[in-house]
Amino acid sequence: MPRYFFDSSPIVKRYHREAGTDWVRRVCAPRSHPVIYLSQIAQVEVIAASRGAGRLESTHPSSFEALINQFERHITHAAYHPVPAANAVIALAAKLCSKYWDINSGPLRSLTAVHLASALLIASGSSDELIFVTADTQLATIAAFQGFRVVNPAYPPRTG
Repeated sequence: MPRYFFDSSPIVKRYHREAGTDWVRRVCAPRSHPVIYLSQIAQVEVIAASRGAGRLESTHPSSFEALINQFERHITHAAYHPVPAANAVIALAAKLCSKYWDINSGPLRSLTAVHLASALLIASGSSDELIFVTADTQLATIAAFQGFRVVNPAYPPRTG
């Protein structure tokens, strides 16, 4: 059974049509029995991003309300496995910020570090592969440095 860690950007793609939406929806389809982890902070980020997209587009506000309601139902009904922003996650995120403060693309951002720390803690608890899914190029690079196979849903790997 595939195991994935999604940061906020690909989760937004599940609810709001943009590059990568089809791949995200295929992966998240219940019939494929995915295990999808995300940081607890993703709940805040996905709602904020959805509200922001609703302000920028000429779509009726009720459409974005429906998308947000669907996301909240998925959270409530365990479509995702949230990783609590516990002390261990925060401590590891702080270490990652110190480690990656001077990379070419700029320092690792705080909430991005929380996503990566959450994934690292999940990965350390199992020998099964955890695929890291992000559309953030800086985060993708650092996640690869940390040993993850990384997928950008806008440019998914070809299958078959």
